[in-house]
Amino acid sequence: MTLNSPGFRWFTVAAAMAVLGTGGALLAFPPAPHHTILGMVRDQLGNPLKDSTAQIVMDFGGTTTFTTTVLSQLGPGENYQFEVPMDSGITDDVYRPNALLPAAPFRLKVQIGNATYVPMEMKGNMASLGQPGAESRIDLTLGTSSNNDGLPDAWKLAVIQRLGLKLTPGQIHPSDPYPGTGLTYYQVYIAGTYYFAPTNGFALHLTSAPGTTPHVAFTAVSGRSYTIQGGEQLTRLTPLNFRLSPFGTNTVPVSFYQATNTAKVEVEIPIDEGLPPAQFYQLMVE
Repeated sequence: MTLNSPGFRWFTVAAAMAVLGTGGALLAFPPAPHHTILGMVRDQLGNPLKDSTAQIVMDFGGTTTFTTTVLSQLGPGENYQFEVPMDSGITDDVYRPNALLPAAPFRLKVQIGNATYVPMEMKGNMASLGQPGAESRIDLTLGTSSNNDGLPDAWKLAVIQRLGLKLTPGQIHPSDPYPGTGLTYYQVYIAGTYYFAPTNGFALHLTSAPGTTPHVAFTAVSGRSYTIQGGEQLTRLTPLNFRLSPFGTNTVPVSFYQATNTAKVEVEIPIDEGLPPAQFYQLMVE
């Protein structure tokens, strides 16, 4: 939905931050440590944006804006990041002429080409928002939702058509079970596996023989980020590093994998010297 369309909505968040705008000479003192805002922007079908021409804009009332470009490989489940310069608020004036005073509200929007979109949902932990030196994650979802439940209507319609369901978008809810998968609709939305047969969707398979270096395989969906956890107890799993195929001692272990296309992926999980291999493995997707 563009800003020129009738009925668009702004999502406004009040934050105790002062933001460095464009231009101007150095004035007052002191600045404070930057505040980092990062997260994932998804389109109306749940796919993480990966168009490098797409931009996320922070708008502070039209006089000051920050812009960042959609990027990949920032981290698991991240495709944008702002480093927001902050003023300490100790003095009456700010350290740049067009910096904002603390508690200034801001708005986020997404610009793709000549179209500007307002997220239908901003989701994240706002507890640290505006604190100098802290980090806040805010995930953005584009599209529209007739019942404001966080799942875009376009995605629900695609699922209804794919499964041949006699439902309306309003009858599908995020926490409802997705038929034949053991997952919820929201989990399938995040995993991006709605167009797979239910039995061939989000799953992790052990492919190595007992007593050998563990190899596991899964189907990776373009744009998604994957991490692997493991441990001797299912209730006590920790993140594991892994090597991507082709395997070899010269292959550097990674902590996550971001898929550039949809394909089956096999990984090797190195075993620490003197430690037994994990008894349980779990695949995480963002």
